[in-house]
Amino acid sequence: MSLHPTRRTVVRTAAWSVPAVAVTTAAPARAASVGATITVVSSAGDRTGSGSIVVALDPAPSGTPAPAVTYDDPGATSGTFSPSGTSGSAALYTLAFSTTTTPVPATIGVTVALAGYGNTSTTVTMPQPGMLDTRFPDPRLSGAVRSALPARDGKLIVSGDFTAVGSPAVTRSRLARLNAGGSLDSSFADPGVGNFAYFAREQADGKVVVGGAFTTAGVPAVARGRVARFNSDGTLDTSFADPQVNGVVNVVLLQPDGKVLAGGNFTWLGASGAATARGRLCRLNADGTLDTTFADPNISSAVNSLELQADGKVLVGGAFTGAGAVRSRRNRLARFNVDGTLDTSFVGPGLSNSVHVTVTQPDGKILVGGEFTSVDGSARNRLCRLNVDGTLDTTFADPGLNALVYGILVQPDGRIVVTGGFTAAGGATRRRLCRLNADGTLDTTFADPALSNVGLWLTAAPDDTVLVAGGFTTVGPDATPQAYLARILL
Repeated sequence: MSLHPTRRTVVRTAAWSVPAVAVTTAAPARAASVGATITVVSSAGDRTGSGSIVVALDPAPSGTPAPAVTYDDPGATSGTFSPSGTSGSAALYTLAFSTTTTPVPATIGVTVALAGYGNTSTTVTMPQPGMLDTRFPDPRLSGAVRSALPARDGKLIVSGDFTAVGSPAVTRSRLARLNAGGSLDSSFADPGVGNFAYFAREQADGKVVVGGAFTTAGVPAVARGRVARFNSDGTLDTSFADPQVNGVVNVVLLQPDGKVLAGGNFTWLGASGAATARGRLCRLNADGTLDTTFADPNISSAVNSLELQADGKVLVGGAFTGAGAVRSRRNRLARFNVDGTLDTSFVGPGLSNSVHVTVTQPDGKILVGGEFTSVDGSARNRLCRLNVDGTLDTTFADPGLNALVYGILVQPDGRIVVTGGFTAAGGATRRRLCRLNADGTLDTTFADPALSNVGLWLTAAPDDTVLVAGGFTTVGPDATPQAYLARILL
């Protein structure tokens, strides 16, 4: 392991396509032959325990070198040591190694010694769950991302508070489409959203519905009151009416029939003098007009989350304490029938503070995240699980999160990824992102991702990764620059 690092090398990705990792190399020891040196050029490791090191032998050896290799991991063994190119007068050789240690160590120290060249040491970082996936580059967004959802062809629709994307910067006002690799999709034009875009979803036809705080959209700008729809090329869809919502829209949800649910902190829709009351939740027809068959839910305060259940009912979370025509008591969580009336069969728990996200598991149980610290008098810090009937699931432990939760993702194996404003979970440091076991306890195999600021959104991503969006600008203990959108290894 290096005691006196002198430089940081540029690294290349190994053949099995894992994230490349930077390695710090020691100055070469005095070689046995005058002027001959051995130097580490690059290194990579993967989550299966395989790794490689590229070394430069200068001058190139005349025969076949046979180095002596030692590791600080007792389970590590060497594979091949084979030529892999040249660099000036030096010959490049790749040392392959693997470890049988379980779990795979976070780092493996390697020393390579060769008669006539001396020795050199390095530490190889083995990618771990919770680490930044460096295969997904920094998209260079100019501001926070509020939502990031899959689009067609593996692309991403992102919305938020940014006004430019890429380097050099290209104008994209609060809404953009990214290619699968994270670069800007230039075929989706600047949508000209006039203020925060809190939520965006792509329809089956490629059009994108957006909710937020804006009152204008399009280039040139035209009036659009907090909900708008854009064509698949980023231009404003003028066939979708201006709903003229009188307050911020925090979330939009697309129904299979093309109708749009919108939740936020509004109380009516339509032109002044001809407005229709809708307390914090409404449904729009596919053309943007108000769906009058969906009753006024009469919710008492802001709606932050919407989830469409299999039976068409809508699970609603927020800051409210009452809902329904006669304003029945509902503490931050309520369920509505397909016609907008309150579902009285779902009373819900007594949550002590706001809800920001809900996710229904395959078994029907409901994960709830937000700002609360108790549920029906039982300690549940910012995350809980409810039974199908809305009662507290006491088999799910208090995760001990010390600040609010904004995003939840359930993995196929039942483990739960969580993001928000917290810096601790289960008594351990976990900055804004963590993973829990299926019973709510902290998964200690998932390292601290060390997001520099709040995480606001989670989306499943390819190659066993998760995409996190938010207000952060660096990721990881080394504060790697990665602004507002990052991919994390699972």
